[in-house]
Amino acid sequence: LKAAELQDYFQDHCVTALQSKITGLDKLESRTAVLYPILLKDRLEILLSLSDGMDRAVIPVRADELRVQVNRFRKLLEKRTTHQYMHDARALYDLLIRPMEEKLQSHNIDTLIIIPDSTILINYMLVRLTGILRNLQVYPERMKSNINLSNGLFCSQRVLLMLTEKGMSREDSYSLVQKNAMQSWKQGKDFKELLLKDTAIAHYLTKKEINDLFDIKFYTKNVGYILKRVFR
Repeated sequence: LKAAELQDYFQDHCVTALQSKITGLDKLESRTAVLYPILLKDRLEILLSLSDGMDRAVIPVRADELRVQVNRFRKLLEKRTTHQYMHDARALYDLLIRPMEEKLQSHNIDTLIIIPDSTILINYMLVRLTGILRNLQVYPERMKSNINLSNGLFCSQRVLLMLTEKGMSREDSYSLVQKNAMQSWKQGKDFKELLLKDTAIAHYLTKKEINDLFDIKFYTKNVGYILKRVFR
């Protein structure tokens, strides 16, 4: 997964083949470098992107050990009146920077950009999602057919809530809806039709009210608003 994430990030097989070409980052200034710390369970992988290529270092440190050290360093930094953090600072420098120190010096790097692993993961997720949405094919009739396979049971919560609003106790509402829902599930009968024939429910809900509870537009009424927020 890590290799795939980075592969998508660089549009390249940089992790496995360590190719020098970098797509999307090939316009780095000569004195700028990008550092990618990749934390794995049993090691820390560091990729250093320079204007003329890429370097890689593998540090044998466990993820849980490194997290403990980083958290301790952060807490000690909060003690502004002491320099207790220096020990962990040097240790973290040795893990993250020193393996690439010679390269940084030989390239006269004065600007180092560090991109956390989480940023690469988010990019990987977005690339995958973009591919899915770009090639998405929608079949409305198939979607409707799949919805109807439930025989209307997805509306059971609305029925229960409406019964309680009409004055029936929640316990009785639950028992009544469950009885009809189980019959629909086990016998493959239409849930709405069972409710329309139930005399106990007829005391609280009219035929029109029951039909309204099964109107699919209730679940799609905010689609336009959601899409507007996403694509504004």
